[in-house]
Amino acid sequence: MQLTICEGAIAIVLAAGGAIFGTWWIAQSYERCPKILSHAGNAPKQDKSRGIRLAAVLWSLFFFTLLRFDDCLTVLSALVLIYFCVLFTFTDIEQRVLFDRMVIPFALLGLFFSIVSGAEVLDHLGAATASGLAFLLLAVLTRGGIGGGDIKLVAAIALWTGSDQALSIALGGIILSGLAALCLLASRRLNRSDYFPYAPGFAIAAILVTLLG
Repeated sequence: MQLTICEGAIAIVLAAGGAIFGTWWIAQSYERCPKILSHAGNAPKQDKSRGIRLAAVLWSLFFFTLLRFDDCLTVLSALVLIYFCVLFTFTDIEQRVLFDRMVIPFALLGLFFSIVSGAEVLDHLGAATASGLAFLLLAVLTRGGIGGGDIKLVAAIALWTGSDQALSIALGGIILSGLAALCLLASRRLNRSDYFPYAPGFAIAAILVTLLG
């Protein structure tokens, strides 16, 4: 009981700090690149309301992570992956955009953790390359249905997971995105011509595989 309370308290501190920094980082990214935002006029309102929602999501995921794993390196790796995936989910839902200034450090950290964990680095690099090329081909076939940010994100996630989990995450992301798109179309909240954010599907799949795999 005491251990659970301690983990809950740690999760609160991490989530609060992560929400404060994440809200600032996203707001700065929106301010620096207003031309690529899909709903630039909504950005100030989103910046004000994001903090509590972000903190709540992070706390629940961080708390489960601390309960799920015991090894310090595994915990740290999972927390970092989850944190970035949550940020990607927020920016893609809010403004239909993924920022290179977030995806690049995410990819580099994935490579770093694969090295320090003793994983086969070549396998992780190969998985990232294969994932990127596969989704690039998919983007061409769908005539831009998959965006450049989605391609980079899938490749970056593969750097974290390697080939064993990359395929599961890619397929899971496609399935989750497809189900969400069907629900939105059925409820008429999305038109067939509208751009649909795929990043949340891949991010959620990566989180689920990390925590439950």
